[in-house]
Amino acid sequence: MGEPFYLMSFVDGVVLGSPALVSDPAIAAHTTEILVDTLVALHSVDPQAVGLADFGKPEGIPRAAGEALAQAIRINRCPQATP
Repeated sequence: MGEPFYLMSFVDGVVLGSPALVSDPAIAAHTTEILVDTLVALHSVDPQAVGLADFGKPEGIPRAAGEALAQAIRINRCPQATP
């Protein structure tokens, strides 16, 4: 191919792309909390320390992460948080 690439494997699960897929608001809230905890953990990693200093465009990460979180909150309609 001439370009760097990687392969991913299928992981069985549900893609929560609609509020209708989650019938229990407590599950939706818990899922949102897990997403936030994961984003916090990812943002605590120093890209340079793990060999990713030259990977991607780090200046766009906070905006993209914020947009993803806001979308997750909207989808899950978590009343405890406001995007």
